Amino acid sequence: MNTLLEDMLVSGYVREAEAYLKAHHEDYPEATELAVGNSERCSLGATRLLGKWLHSRSI
Repeated sequence: MNTLLEDMLVSGYVREAEAYLKAHHEDYPEATELAVGNSERCSLGATRLLGKWLHSRSI
C-alpha cells in the first residue's frame, strides 16, 4: 500500500507534494528513501522534490 507522498509522486502532483512536505517535515526521511530506492515510479520525482527543497534552502 502506497503512502500519500508516494501517490502524489506517482500521479505527478509535484506542487501538491511540495506543499505536503512543507507541512509534514517528518516525512523528509521517507522522501529520501524514495529518492534512493529501487522504485522507478517514485525515485525521480522524490529526487526532484528534494532538489527543489534544497535549492530553496540555499537561497
